[in-house]
Amino acid sequence: MLPLEYRKQGVSIGDVGAINDQGGFEYFFNILLPAHHPCNQAGGVPDGFTPLSVNLRKEEGSTSPGTHITNPEWDTCRTRLGYHEAEMGNELHAALRTGKIPAEVGYGFRFDFKSSEGAILILPEEYISEDNLNEDDFDNYAAANAISWYTHINNVLGRRLGGNSLLLVTGVDKTSAWGVASFVHAEKGTVNMSMVPNSHTQSKYWFCSVSCATARSGPSRNNLKTDEPTDEPLDQCVFVRGVRVSVSPAILKNSSRMSVKTDSLRELSTGDILSRSRFIPCQGNRARNPELPRPQENGGKRDPGRSVLPEIETTVTTDRIPLKSLPYHPLAIINEHLLDKHPTADVVLSHDNCWFSLIENGENSLPNDVELLRRVRDKYDAVLSNGAAMCKILGVFLLTWMDTNTQVPDANFLNI
Repeated sequence: MLPLEYRKQGVSIGDVGAINDQGGFEYFFNILLPAHHPCNQAGGVPDGFTPLSVNLRKEEGSTSPGTHITNPEWDTCRTRLGYHEAEMGNELHAALRTGKIPAEVGYGFRFDFKSSEGAILILPEEYISEDNLNEDDFDNYAAANAISWYTHINNVLGRRLGGNSLLLVTGVDKTSAWGVASFVHAEKGTVNMSMVPNSHTQSKYWFCSVSCATARSGPSRNNLKTDEPTDEPLDQCVFVRGVRVSVSPAILKNSSRMSVKTDSLRELSTGDILSRSRFIPCQGNRARNPELPRPQENGGKRDPGRSVLPEIETTVTTDRIPLKSLPYHPLAIINEHLLDKHPTADVVLSHDNCWFSLIENGENSLPNDVELLRRVRDKYDAVLSNGAAMCKILGVFLLTWMDTNTQVPDANFLNI
C-alpha cells in the first residue's frame, strides 16, 4: 500500500519508479524528499541516500475543463449533449449551477469516430502540467546514484527489474477526473460514445453509452474522499515524462546478487514443496553444525522435538534470477542500443523529449526499432567539449563522460 501522503498528491516530479505490466507507474521513492518523509517510508530509500538539494524550477501550465485528446484527431466529432439527452438528478443540476460540474462540460459529450481504430482521453475537469527545468541537476544526480537505485530496488525490495527499467519523473500532467477509450478493427463510422456526469456511478463521470469500443473512467469515488467533501485534488496522473535510467548488464549483475535461506524438505508438506517449485539457477553453500547429531544418528531416529533446520544451514546465492519483462518504450530501445555501442559506459540516461523529436510530422504510429535507431544515428553527431564526449542533435546533448569536477563515483554515463 502506498503511503497516504503519496496517494493524496499522486505521481510527482522527483519520483523514481518503473512502468509495470499494466502500464501504470510503480513508485519506489522520491529524490527531492528526505529519507524520513512519509512518501519515502513504504519501501525505504537506498543505502547512503541523500536527497537532491536543489531550488526546483518548474514550468507550469493548465487547460480548461472539457478538453479531449484523440488520435486520429481529424476523424473525431464532438457534440455537446442537451438537457433532454442526459439523465440528471437534482444533485447534478445543483452541482452544475454551483460550478462543481464545470459549465464547459454541462450535460456531457458525445464522440463519433470515422476511423476503424483510435483512442481518446477525455479530461472533464481542469488539469495541470508541470515540467522540471533543472535538467543538469537531475541528470548528474541520477548518474551518481543509478547503481544504488537498482541495488536497493532489486535486492532490498526484490523487484527483479532489468537494467533498463527505471524512470526519474521530470514532468507530469494531473487532473481530478478522466475517461479513456480505445477501439481497433471497427467498421468505419460505427464507433461512438457518450460521457456524462453522474452521482450514482462508481466515478463522477461515466460512459453512459459505448458502441464498438472499450472505455473506462476514474477515479473511483473511494479515491476521491478527503477531509473536505468538496475538495477534489489533482492527484490523477494522465501523462508522465522523465529520464530513462539504465545501467550496463555487468553492473546490474554485480548489484543484483541475492542470498536467501532455504528450508529443509523434511520440514515441508507436499503442498509447500509444490508451491515453491519454481526453478532458480544457483550455487549453494551448506554448512553443518558439528555439535549437532546428523539426521541418521541416534539410532536412525529423529528427535521429534528437534527441528532439522538448526542442523543444516544452507545459503543460496544467485545472480541469474529471471528479470521482469519490460513493457515497450522507445527509450528502452535507444538506451539498449547506446549501451551496446558504448560498452565502457556504466549508466545511460535518455530524456523523453529525445524520442519525441524522432517522430516525424504526419506519423500516427511509432516507427519500428530498426527505423527508430536509424533516426538516432542520422540525427546525432559526436563532438568533444570540456572533457566530455557529446553527441549534439537538435540542441540535445549525449554525454559519454563527465569532467573531473563532477562527482560521479566509478560510473561513466551517457545522457541524451
